[in-house]
Amino acid sequence: MIKTPIGILFALFVLVMTPTWAGAGSPENLGGGVSGFVTDKETGETLVGATVRLKGTTLGTVTNKSGFYAIAGLGSGSYTLVVSFVGYQKQEVAVTLDDAESKKINVILLPEALRGKEVVVEGNRFETDRQ
Repeated sequence: MIKTPIGILFALFVLVMTPTWAGAGSPENLGGGVSGFVTDKETGETLVGATVRLKGTTLGTVTNKSGFYAIAGLGSGSYTLVVSFVGYQKQEVAVTLDDAESKKINVILLPEALRGKEVVVEGNRFETDRQ
């Protein structure tokens, strides 16, 4: 979580500036957006570098050092937010936006053990005479 005044100011700055950075100020991109924090369910810690994308589109982002994300320039409609992070279960969240509406959607991910196939390591020892 954001605990310092500087962290709060940074989050507000990102929230305000994201539409500008994403080109949302141009007429063809006017609209709302989604933003929020991604956290670990067990510890409550924010997750840095989690992937947040809109299913069926090319739009997405990753969480910053505060676990915050923002996707701007969205028109009205229904979207599915897909949030993933290595070692956690993927989460999908349905979002409906009206014209120029912005919503705050905090997402909590549940840790998941990574499972892989069994690996067998074999070795042979060759003896050589050293001179």
